[in-house]
Amino acid sequence: MIRDTFSRDDAELNKFAKMGDRLAVRTSSAEMAKIVDDKSTQDITYVCRASIGTPVDSPKWQIFILDETAGYLVIKWADGDAKFDNKASDRTTLTYSL
Repeated sequence: MIRDTFSRDDAELNKFAKMGDRLAVRTSSAEMAKIVDDKSTQDITYVCRASIGTPVDSPKWQIFILDETAGYLVIKWADGDAKFDNKASDRTTLTYSL
């Protein structure tokens, strides 16, 4: 289940908004390339962000997942951090943690 709204002081979760049965990710105003993959793994949505023009196999992507396997939303980061140092092409094989 995805909550429709989040508390004002929960800055990380306020980046997300439910739109019907889909989850939209609010990002900064800076233009970024984005990959949102909700088909590869059941109850997991992969979100990849990088500078526009970055190849998917370049280690310059920030990747996190929206994990709903437990019945509620958990945000987990590739390698446990928000660095732009992963390959979007590897998104399904990376290790994710809080």
